[in-house]
Amino acid sequence: LYLRPLDSLTARAIPSSTGATSPFWSPDSREVAFFTASGLMAAQVGGGAPRTIATVRSNRMMGGAWGTSAIVVGLGTRLVSIPSGGGG
Repeated sequence: LYLRPLDSLTARAIPSSTGATSPFWSPDSREVAFFTASGLMAAQVGGGAPRTIATVRSNRMMGGAWGTSAIVVGLGTRLVSIPSGGGG
């Protein structure tokens, strides 16, 4: 995944996001979450290494929505709620 400010022509890669899928924003737009083979990750827009929000063992990750207290993700035919601070 790459982030590019709207006022710039230069994009920067998010570390450890190779093969990432289904990105979505945090409510305050300071982080972007995405799925990798090892789970649900979040990276700060300002840079730095992504953090693991939850280890997800599914090959059918379908996207997510980040609310103020929880992240809801689609795993196949199920919706799963994960605390937005992580630990799921």
